[in-house]
Amino acid sequence: MIALEKAINPLLDDNDIIGFSFILNEIVQECKNIPKSVAFHFKVDPKKLPQYYQKITTPMDLGTMQQNIKEHHYTTVQAFRNDIEQIRINSELYNGPAETSQYTAKAAEISALAEQMLEVCYEPHPNFNYYYFGT
Repeated sequence: MIALEKAINPLLDDNDIIGFSFILNEIVQECKNIPKSVAFHFKVDPKKLPQYYQKITTPMDLGTMQQNIKEHHYTTVQAFRNDIEQIRINSELYNGPAETSQYTAKAAEISALAEQMLEVCYEPHPNFNYYYFGT
């Protein structure tokens, strides 16, 4: 019965990375649900925008992040946060600031939502430079 419950709810798993990955995936999914955010769901197609990869040396998108989550590449909140922020940085570098680019404004919205959801799920540890799962 316990095994079935763990299969249904990954947050019950004894392996912390399973629960952590589940939460991160939920955050990315919510970011993908933001209206008109599809430009950030997948890698930029180099055939459609060949100059993109000349300007952007550290590409990142929500689909890549989901793959990283699936493969358990994120072991800290900060690593996840860095990739979300990289999406916004890349958009600003390529499209211009949020004040003049609808793409960068949307990337900033994605970043803000992810940050808001992280704050709900995690809280800073008072004595260390990392986050722990809030209870």
